[in-house]
Amino acid sequence: MLHNWTIVATEKLSSLRFAHIAAGAWQSGKILMPVAPGQSVSEYGIAADETVENDGGGGWFDQNFELSDSKDPAQISFTSGTTGTSKAVLISRSAVSATVRRITSVMEMTSEVREYIGVPITFSFGLGRVRAVAAAGGQSFIPGHGFRLDEFARMLDDEDVNAFSAVPTILRVVLQNEAVFSKSGHKLRWLEIGSQFMDETEKEAIRKLFPNAKIAQHYGLTEASRSTFLRIDKAASEDLASVGSPLDDVEVAIGADDRIRVRGPHLAEGYVRNGELASITGDDGWLETSDLGRYENGNLHFLGRADDVVNIGGIKVSPEIIERQFSESLSESGSPTVSEFAAVGVPDQLRGEKLCLCVPTGFDKEIAAQQLRSILKDYGLGPADSTVIELDTIPKTETGKIQRNLLKAECSAKLTEPAPTGNVRDAERETNIDAQFSEEEAEIAKIWKEVLGLRSVARDDTFYDLGGDSLSAISVMLRMEKAGIPEHVAQQIFEGRTIAEIAASHGSGGVSHGPALQAITGNAINFTRGILVLIVIGAHWGPFIWERSGWIGSAFAEWSWPLFRFGTPGFAMVFGLGLGYFWSPMALSNSARLISRIKTSFLIVASGLAIIAILRSVVLLLTDGFANEQWPRSVFYDVLAFYLLAVLTTYPILAFITRSKKPLLTSLMLMVVSFGVAELVRPLLDYEATGFLKLGTTLLSSNYGYPVMLGYTLIGLSAGLWIREHNKSADLALTAALGGGVLFLGGIVLSFSVNMQAQWFVGLPTKPALFTYAGVMLLLFAVSFHWQRTSAGGRNLLFQGMVLLGVLAFPAYVTHAAAPPMKELLELFGLPDILALAVPVALAVGIILLAMSKIYRVYFPKQK
Repeated sequence: MLHNWTIVATEKLSSLRFAHIAAGAWQSGKILMPVAPGQSVSEYGIAADETVENDGGGGWFDQNFELSDSKDPAQISFTSGTTGTSKAVLISRSAVSATVRRITSVMEMTSEVREYIGVPITFSFGLGRVRAVAAAGGQSFIPGHGFRLDEFARMLDDEDVNAFSAVPTILRVVLQNEAVFSKSGHKLRWLEIGSQFMDETEKEAIRKLFPNAKIAQHYGLTEASRSTFLRIDKAASEDLASVGSPLDDVEVAIGADDRIRVRGPHLAEGYVRNGELASITGDDGWLETSDLGRYENGNLHFLGRADDVVNIGGIKVSPEIIERQFSESLSESGSPTVSEFAAVGVPDQLRGEKLCLCVPTGFDKEIAAQQLRSILKDYGLGPADSTVIELDTIPKTETGKIQRNLLKAECSAKLTEPAPTGNVRDAERETNIDAQFSEEEAEIAKIWKEVLGLRSVARDDTFYDLGGDSLSAISVMLRMEKAGIPEHVAQQIFEGRTIAEIAASHGSGGVSHGPALQAITGNAINFTRGILVLIVIGAHWGPFIWERSGWIGSAFAEWSWPLFRFGTPGFAMVFGLGLGYFWSPMALSNSARLISRIKTSFLIVASGLAIIAILRSVVLLLTDGFANEQWPRSVFYDVLAFYLLAVLTTYPILAFITRSKKPLLTSLMLMVVSFGVAELVRPLLDYEATGFLKLGTTLLSSNYGYPVMLGYTLIGLSAGLWIREHNKSADLALTAALGGGVLFLGGIVLSFSVNMQAQWFVGLPTKPALFTYAGVMLLLFAVSFHWQRTSAGGRNLLFQGMVLLGVLAFPAYVTHAAAPPMKELLELFGLPDILALAVPVALAVGIILLAMSKIYRVYFPKQK
């Protein structure tokens, strides 16, 4: 395939000589191929026709660069291979030119540019800079021995250069020595930054240090150079975390599994394999990268490489994001900062992988571990899921990219080394802590330290404080029971008891303590959901009883109407409450886990709807109901149909909300839009229809159709987001109670002000009632939260029952919904109506109680 062109090989050494060799190959129509010392290209089926000596050296490069739209090949570049085998990438002349055009355009480059090339020009970033400067008519200075801070500072101060290109690693060195540029920083006019991670604080510091510079950061890879640009000097503060947006004919999208996809004229022609060209794109022209990303405010956010993602017991984290958060955490906490650190996944027998954070030798590992634990806690991970080690150097490429395959090997090797004896300070610290323990406390502490991989723990540490998770809990409980600690005592780790309290309980036979704050919040939400499950069941099963209870039943039905009308919209609200509190974090940090949860919920709802549809179909067969043109509506229309649609649309809705600047405000705005759409579609769909068309219009325009029910769900979702945001507040219950009280009374007052007070006792919920119902939801949460904090509510059987019912909200709803069609079917077979209802109700209650009993031991350990 390549035999029609001449391949010029030269040593991959960044130098002025290399720039001239590259220019000569371009001008003569030959293929440039930089080859690293010792590298064999025969494995790719490539043979060089010419070899040009590159003897190094630095200096000024001032040749012109002529753009070309030819599809002829221009160069073969080898990827860095940071996570595996390097690839041979063939890039055309038109692709090179398309990239150069975008660089000069976005940076507004002129012939006045005189640039210090701070990166190796043997890579696409550096060579692209040389070509862009040449295309603009400027000059490039190529250091003879790589970037030198003193050389660049002197040349900028003397106005020999007015432009700079650097990767974030180099710029961090610049920021650490910003005093050197205090008088010359304003002289810099152009700066391009490579696509490795820089946080917002660093970018703010860079544009402050170089106030007159046009500063651009790009996202790209060898196969698709400079796919997006962010003009840092012009960007709003909230957009600095991104890598900008594509320009001209370049397209960037997010594909399956959050992978970045790229399409455009700058793409490489393909990979060279066995001397043949293999396409890098699909049939649609899109290149699917191994990079993860998301869009926010029209800008791409780079989230690291999918190849690098660490899978810790099913929870996936990106090392790049962890590194960013670690840097920010050190800065915000006032801890000593460190410029060289990296995260990588290492094998773990229990979890599959664990996260290893590498810091320079001499850095305080305790500080690093403390910050890392705090970060991983938000992912639902604990101390046993990570480790911190010291390394003299972090393996990187010439452009500063972390070579994670090498890093992983080094970390794994170091972790298998015999543990050091420790220094005197560490030994004294552990001795002092151990001296505080009683014999029973020391036994528990020893188990926790070994299982959780901690150097030391304290008497007042809880399992939650140390980041314990379900995997760790199993090991801890088994070890504690093996050590002679009874099961009922070992299970107290789930209540958030400290080591001292568990040991005291062991000796005293069991002393009651309250659960941890994290457990309290989760239980309060599930309690609220459980109450709403009861209400909706009462609303659907209750009328059968009330109709047979004379005037007492009639009076109860009339006066309880406001409560039971709350059932259907209220259940939608608490469905949203769970989405906002339990599921929303997964939309940002663990989409795979969220999708798995969605699949499970979909199967539950779809199975329930299928059972109901089968039962109704049998009834229609026995009653000739299929002769009616509206049979699809009779078979399939149910509130469960909404939940089926809601589950299917959960992922895009949560992704949109959580990735917005203000998730709570976005959720509330979507709620208003949903109710607005419901009002708009009703008159539009108000026409005679039959069959499945009627089913479709009903699902969109009925009082319990998708837009209306989505509005109810978003009310709860907003509440869940608010609770998660304020979960650490000591006044959470009080604030929720005050807010709930205002909404509760506000809805009642509003109904009187618009003359709707009578409708509390007849018909469907009114708009004012939504305020009241939202208030009731918050009040239930506040009461449950307060109940657990101030009394033994967590051990009350009624409370536990409501929590378990809330945990099983969907299965309970599905099970109860099957009872009415089953009753109707049994009546057709001749059973009296009372017995026809009693059988499916007993079956539904039995299934729900059985499921509750199965999970009771997990959520509420038995007490002694």
